[in-house]
Amino acid sequence: MSKISWEERNAIVRSWAFTTPYPIFSVFAIYLWIVYKAGPKFMQNRKPYNLTCVTRLYNIYQIVACLCATVKAFEYGFSFKHLWKCFDEPKYVGYLDENDMNINFYLWWFIVLRLSEFLETIFFILRKKFNQVSILHVYHHISVPFLLWIFMINSGGRMELYLAILNSVVHVVMYGYYFLSSFQKYQKYTIFAKPFITAIQIAQLSVLLIHSVVALLPGCNASWLFIFQVINFLILIFMFLKFYFKSYLKSTKL
Repeated sequence: MSKISWEERNAIVRSWAFTTPYPIFSVFAIYLWIVYKAGPKFMQNRKPYNLTCVTRLYNIYQIVACLCATVKAFEYGFSFKHLWKCFDEPKYVGYLDENDMNINFYLWWFIVLRLSEFLETIFFILRKKFNQVSILHVYHHISVPFLLWIFMINSGGRMELYLAILNSVVHVVMYGYYFLSSFQKYQKYTIFAKPFITAIQIAQLSVLLIHSVVALLPGCNASWLFIFQVINFLILIFMFLKFYFKSYLKSTKL
């Protein structure tokens, strides 16, 4: 691909699914309707469904998809040593090349993966595990794809790519844990790992918070939209910490 303008890039990106407002906001609206109205009403007089095989297949799908996306990202030049480094956005350079479009495609694929995670909530409802459909769960599932969608249509830079990649790495570990814990013979081992999975998520959010602050420092030609990521990560860290103390440190009040 030869160098293209920002306007040409926008036309290409908007031809992909869920990149214009109507489709993605429709998905969000349907998700919230199922979570808070249709789902609980449907299950009101029904017994919980046994979805063990379905959830195992779903976990395998997430592991493979996140792993493949992460490996591909390293081909685009990703490195963990660059987490604290500032990159100029292609938007401000004035043109994009093939690698820039690869980055945009990766961000789009990551958004699609996060939208597919809405199935998790539906599984909880069908299994009548309503306690797991918490404010933290729903907020996390909505905020991540929404903010990355905002980033992709407005900037689509390497700084945003690192948010997606680190999250994918953590998800490989997380869904691997979910998969193993679905087997009775492994549950006596995985139950001890549960607090560590939450701790890994909190650590990930903390690293991404610092990364977002770096993006806002003077001299970094990244998007001002990172201020919304800073706010979002602060909210998520608080909510995860509150969940951690309530679930694993019952004697601690927050």
